[in-house]
Parts: sequence; C-alpha cells; structure tokens
Amino acid sequence: MSIFRVLADAPQLDPAIVSPGLGGFLVFFALALVCWLLFRSFSKHLRRVNVRAAAEARAAAEARADMDAAAAADEAIVVAPTGDAPTGDAPTGDAPTGDAPTGDAPNHDTAAGPRS
Repeated sequence: MSIFRVLADAPQLDPAIVSPGLGGFLVFFALALVCWLLFRSFSKHLRRVNVRAAAEARAAAEARADMDAAAAADEAIVVAPTGDAPTGDAPTGDAPTGDAPTGDAPNHDTAAGPRS
C-alpha cells in the first residue's frame, strides 16, 4: 500500500472544529516569552558595548589631546644657556673676517693622504 492511498483514506477534519487548544497556546506563549527575554538581554548587552565604546573613544581623544599638548609644549621650550656663556644678544662690532686662523691643527686633506 502506498502512502498516498493511506492519506487519501484518512478521514477529513472539519477546520471549524479543530484548533490548537490549550497546549498550542502555551507553547506559543512560551516561545514569545523566550523571544522577549532574549531581545531584552540583547538590548542590554548592546547598551553596555555602546557605553564602553564611547568611554574608550573619550579616553583616546583625551590621550591624543594630552600628546598634542605635550608636543606643543616641547616645541615651545626654549633651552636656557648653561655654563659661563654670556646671555643676551651676540656682540657686534669689529669681529675679524676672513679665513679661520691657522695653527698647529693638521690639514686633514693632506695628513691622511688622498681620499678614495
């Protein structure tokens, strides 16, 4: 006997009488409740992720601003003269001009020989 013959011989049910009943309602209600709880948990976790991302972005922006301020401060620092060097403007006047004085310093072009 084929499956089609068995199905054809089955009694026809009246759609007005047959309903899912209390069991179908309880299963549907349980599924709806589980979905609602799942969506609620998902929303809570998304809120946490958004808050953490905003906090990390804020911390990164503050760190970037601190680094920019430190870089600007480093550029603005003027190194003060140390030691016995005089401060102020460089002296002007009768400074000698011309070639550097020659003394006992060796001439590197001839002392070491020809460069290759």
